[in-house]
Amino acid sequence: MIRTHAFNTAWWGNPVGIVDNPDFFSLPKATQSFHLEEFAWVEFKAPLDSVDLAAVHGAGFVQVDTQVRFRLGLRRLPEFSSTDGLQAVFANDELFQVTGDQMANFGAERFSFLPGADAARIRERYALWSASLIEDNPKHCVQIRDGSGVQGWFLAAERGGSIDLTLAMLHRNAGASGFLVYLSALRAYADRGARLGSAAFSITNTPVHNIYAALHARFVSTSGCWFWTHR
Repeated sequence: MIRTHAFNTAWWGNPVGIVDNPDFFSLPKATQSFHLEEFAWVEFKAPLDSVDLAAVHGAGFVQVDTQVRFRLGLRRLPEFSSTDGLQAVFANDELFQVTGDQMANFGAERFSFLPGADAARIRERYALWSASLIEDNPKHCVQIRDGSGVQGWFLAAERGGSIDLTLAMLHRNAGASGFLVYLSALRAYADRGARLGSAAFSITNTPVHNIYAALHARFVSTSGCWFWTHR
């Protein structure tokens, strides 16, 4: 029901857990506490319509985010006249890396609610995740650039015939808009034969919500994210 989250543990430097089974919240309070105390913090994610909120909150978990899942037809992207000279370069054609000091800060981020998780530490997490995504999925990871330099990145993976649009980031010195960086990457996936993309984003990330709405995404479900932190 609860296990060690290997990636978050490596990032945080102390044991981090994740609740995989909501039956955990039906356990006696003493049993819950015994398992939770093994970790610095624990995350739980689930569709909002499936959660017993009283039980989750009673276990000491606090809701820190709501994520919206969407689907996007990559062959039916709106015809915008220009992407201002932006070019998408795939990692399997020209290998690149993404470091924390290259990224813009993340404005809508559930990990900012963790004690001690400042902007630099959150960028470090995404640098670690970026390295893993690029290593595992180089043909679905793109760097977006123009004549002035790198503008951002879009890192994805193939999942069951569609593209999981996993992680998009702007360069800290980007002059291009987020919309054009996203559009350039999505067009590049379509040009390589991808038909459908899907992902989830934080409902607090209004700019990203507006981007996907402008691109005619279909929003299909919402999930909550809760944290328990060691006191």
